[in-house]
Amino acid sequence: MENQFDPQIRIDDMVRVIEEEGTKFRNFCPETIVPLDQGDPGTYLETSMAATLLIGEALLTSGAAHYLVRQTLALLEGHFVPEPWLAVALAALFSSLAHILITSRTARASVLIPAVALPLSAFGADASALIFVTAVGSGFCQTLMVSAKPVVLFGSTEPPAFVQADLLRLAAYLLPIFIVLLIAFALFVWPHLGLPFETLPATPGRN
Repeated sequence: MENQFDPQIRIDDMVRVIEEEGTKFRNFCPETIVPLDQGDPGTYLETSMAATLLIGEALLTSGAAHYLVRQTLALLEGHFVPEPWLAVALAALFSSLAHILITSRTARASVLIPAVALPLSAFGADASALIFVTAVGSGFCQTLMVSAKPVVLFGSTEPPAFVQADLLRLAAYLLPIFIVLLIAFALFVWPHLGLPFETLPATPGRN
């Protein structure tokens, strides 16, 4: 039973899934990837989306995401047990920063919900609220030129409407504000609209 959680087995399973599912994208992706500044931005976007979706599917299908969740919870057990409000804040932080590594929002959601939102619900935070926070947070994508499709398209015009340095300066202002507002709405606004951030255990005598 212990072997099923061997990291090497998870890696092997993930590679197997990528090899099996990769056939779905072979007719979709070009044989040669041209650098973004030399080729068609649309082709680059299609290839990037296909690759990130494939990686997200492999993480879930192979069990790698489940393995990471179990290992993370095992490391935290007895050492760090966040309060429900802190679990919400962590979900907002992770999902807002995920666009730096995962350029497809669909892939971000497919990875973050099972790997971040659901595990954090074990600490007393409401699973629906965490999923909603993760979905909203994954929408921030203004830091890098490849973080969003419209950003790539407008940044590839001649002359370019903006450059990478402009995006970094914009994200430096917007990202902290975005995260703070997301946490504030999750903790103070959405509960009044029927989406509590904390799962309250039923107690005798409570109506």
